[in-house]
Amino acid sequence: MKKYLLTISLLFGFWAHVQAQIAFEHGSWAEMLALARAQDKLIFVDAYTSWCGPCKVMAAKTFTDPEVAAFYNAHFINAKIDMEKGDGPSLVEKYDVRAYPTLLFVDGSGELVHKVEGALNPALFSALGNAVADPHFASIEQARADFADHQDDRHAQAQYIARMTETYQNVDTLLARFRPSMAGAGLLDLDSWTVFKACFPRIESDEARYFLAHHAAFVERFGKLEANQKLLEIYCSTLGNATYRHDGASYMAMRADFLQSGHPEAEKVVPFLNIEWYLGADDWAQVIASAYRAVAIDPDLPPHVLSNLAELLCKGSAQAHDLETALIWAQKACAGESNFSNLDVQARLLYKLGRRNEAIAIAKQAIEQGKAAHEPYGGLEDDLQKWMQE
Repeated sequence: MKKYLLTISLLFGFWAHVQAQIAFEHGSWAEMLALARAQDKLIFVDAYTSWCGPCKVMAAKTFTDPEVAAFYNAHFINAKIDMEKGDGPSLVEKYDVRAYPTLLFVDGSGELVHKVEGALNPALFSALGNAVADPHFASIEQARADFADHQDDRHAQAQYIARMTETYQNVDTLLARFRPSMAGAGLLDLDSWTVFKACFPRIESDEARYFLAHHAAFVERFGKLEANQKLLEIYCSTLGNATYRHDGASYMAMRADFLQSGHPEAEKVVPFLNIEWYLGADDWAQVIASAYRAVAIDPDLPPHVLSNLAELLCKGSAQAHDLETALIWAQKACAGESNFSNLDVQARLLYKLGRRNEAIAIAKQAIEQGKAAHEPYGGLEDDLQKWMQE
């Protein structure tokens, strides 16, 4: 389900202005380990691929947040590694990388300290870095060793289940022991809530159904923000799963439930979920209609989101009206942030509209931005050569 991480990433705001960026090392993995040992630091690894949309979001918006950059540059050896090139494939196998981006924290001996899957906004990424950099933060192996002496303590069980689940370790046996205490109103217990948030992302479980049926009680117990975050996860994850399975009946029913759920962001989120659904169905007319709907509901979308929607119109329509509209979106995105991805989309729209000279000029700007940010600009460079020869 790698592609559905794109939808989830679009649901969170990435609003920071580009003022600084994480300083990534570019040596071999062996050199990274040696550097970590020499400086007594952990390695943060952005495990990405060139085709990963959420990876680009993090590169453009999270890694360039000034507070994020200052903290990670001070506390970690930072490595940005394409998992399909060089040392990447061996790291995929060693650290069980299953989706992109995956955020790895590794010590100088190569031991995995922590692992998180999916794009994070600056606030969440900062919180992650602060947690891992804490001297009392236990590595996965340390957590296992510590838990060995507290296996009958319910609070310790909850914390261990959550930690191991977050890093994709198998806790099925322990979860089976813990789960009976979560039934019904037991889910309102803090330890049960901890396990529920970590282990039950979709609606299929009895726990999720109880949560949806008694959402107001969870708002009162844990606060509106935390309860609504879980509500959003359940609907988005379930709808993403229905999209992956091409299950139209389940998708339409769950979408209707989401819109009736009272979640404050449902109306804004659904167009993006619809885009993924209709892409899976190869229904480009509805993809384009959903893009228009997304902009109509929220005209002040972040630049990277607006650029992504413009790219959809560029790919899916040959109608002048759609392309002109997409160009307006792309230009607005570039005005908000003039980076490689946004300029790339603008250049391709200009070319498709027959404005070849303008497309060439913007493409050259995009490639310079791509080089500076170590973005995969080769495809645009190839197209630029073709445009210039016409």
